[in-house]
Amino acid sequence: MVSMILRDTVDAALADPGAAEGFRRRVSALAAAQGVSLRPEDEATIAEMGARYVRETVRLIESCATAAGQARADAMMKPLTGAAEGFFLRPPPGLPEPRGLFGMICAAFLARSTLRAVSEATRLRRGFPLIAADPHPEAGTIRALLGEGLARSLDALVEDALSAPGLRHFANMAWTLQNSLHATGRISEWGPTWADEMARRSARIGFRLS
Repeated sequence: MVSMILRDTVDAALADPGAAEGFRRRVSALAAAQGVSLRPEDEATIAEMGARYVRETVRLIESCATAAGQARADAMMKPLTGAAEGFFLRPPPGLPEPRGLFGMICAAFLARSTLRAVSEATRLRRGFPLIAADPHPEAGTIRALLGEGLARSLDALVEDALSAPGLRHFANMAWTLQNSLHATGRISEWGPTWADEMARRSARIGFRLS
């Protein structure tokens, strides 16, 4: 299961009244570059969706651990879920505001990108992905929010993580998995996905994320 330390870290970061300020400045600057002037409530809406992305990422890591346990593959899965947790608990140097919303979004991007890369590597090795559903369908929207320069820096950190001994060991153990894991980050199966809801809210305020 996901450690309580991870949940406590994320909850504390998102509960801080000033946690979203850096991210809101980023969103405001991005909108201004598009000729859009965001109202405070518009910035709050985007920040709320950013927090949801982070929380759903924690839920996804937890769901992966649970699914692995059900498949009796939890020992194999621990290096991967541990790496995903580590982006939150031990933020890599250079992340903007590592204990604020912006940094938490970066950590979530790193975690999901790593899960997606390992899932795809499993598909190439075994003929099926590690995780049945795409673990990061939000990637394009998040890249737009982060900016391509920062996103490429995060891509490089994912590559470093994939070359670490623990994840190389995971790749060698992939043959023990019999089927894809059914894991999801969604808090509820009802209602729109994060990507759909983000597209709806940003379009309503004239903010392009593509």
